[in-house]
Amino acid sequence: MNISILGEDSNAITIGCKCAYLMNNDNVLALTFETDEIARESEVLLKQSNLKTKHNTCEITVLNISNYNVAFN
Repeated sequence: MNISILGEDSNAITIGCKCAYLMNNDNVLALTFETDEIARESEVLLKQSNLKTKHNTCEITVLNISNYNVAFN
């Protein structure tokens, strides 16, 4: 699955992941990956575009997701 995230003042970022969950009540997007190494590499790309994230084994949570346009491909 590919997820594209576009911020107000940044270029679109496309991340490939195993699965993604949009949690509106928590205002987060949770991305799960096959390995923790892939998750860490993806988190670096997200942080380079100033997205705030949390990392847990094989999972990244993008915070304040309502500030971005998200497309599930």
